[in-house]
This record gives sequence, C-alpha cells and structure tokens, in this order.
Amino acid sequence: GRVRAAEGVELKSFPWRQFTYIGWNTRRPQFADAAVRRALTMAIDREAIVHTVLEGHGSVASSPIPPWHRLAVGLEPLAYDPQAAAAALEAAGWQDANGDGIREKDGVPLSFDLLTNQRNPIYGDVARIVQSNLRDVGVDATPRLLEWQSVLASHRGRDFDAVLTNW
Repeated sequence: GRVRAAEGVELKSFPWRQFTYIGWNTRRPQFADAAVRRALTMAIDREAIVHTVLEGHGSVASSPIPPWHRLAVGLEPLAYDPQAAAAALEAAGWQDANGDGIREKDGVPLSFDLLTNQRNPIYGDVARIVQSNLRDVGVDATPRLLEWQSVLASHRGRDFDAVLTNW
C-alpha cells in the first residue's frame, strides 16, 4: 500500500522462482495418509492469502513447477473447499466424537505445531490464517514462530509436525 501511494515510485511485479509452502511431515501418523494431506490443503484458502497478505503479488501453485512456466500447462491447484475437506477428513476416520470442535482418530486429536520463521512477518500472518482455516474444519494447528536456525535444524532433522517455509 505505502509503496504504491509513494510519489515518483512505480511498483513492478514479475514472476519469481520462490515457493512458500507447508511441508507435512509424513513420518507423523496424522500426515501419513495422502487423503488427509490433500484435505488439509483444500481447507486452506490460499487465494485469500495471496490477495490479503501478499496484496495480490503471487499466485497459488499446483506443484513445484512455477504456474507461469510452460510445463505447468494443465496443472490446476486444489480448490479451496472446506466442505469437501471436512468430508475427506471424516472419510479418513477423523471425527469429532467428543464434541470439542477438534477431530480425533483412535482417541488422538488432529492437532499439530506449524513451525515457521519469526523474522519474516508474512509467515506469521500466513500461519495465523492457516490456523483459522484449519480450525473451521476441526483441525488444531498451533503456529510456532521460531528463530530461523531453529526452524532449519528441526526441518533438516525431520523433527517437526508441519513447517511453513520457502524454496
């Protein structure tokens, strides 16, 4: 907003090769099922994140192939569909049997920490949006904003539930 409004400044937007993503640790039981990971993705309003947090400067990717690349033709991102996400979680056995608003399976709640870098304010905003979106489908995601080296060490050591970072 402030840059656009500045006198004598022209804001230019161009494709970039950076991806911001959530990595689900598939070694954790709650993320072992691809249907669950897909449902979590469908529960996150990634378009809203691009428009609000990034002020429209970005796009939702469908794969590691940049959406503007010629090889990405025909690849479409998963749609934001919280109803379908909830149904998929239900079908995968994640139900809110005790009525507390959080789904569980075999008595274990669908709850996890979402690690991210505290020095990047955008990641904190995104993590809070993700937390809210997932809460709407009965998933308890807790953002953990840590110093970058701590996030990196946890990520490399596979000692995390989910991580919000870039590539």
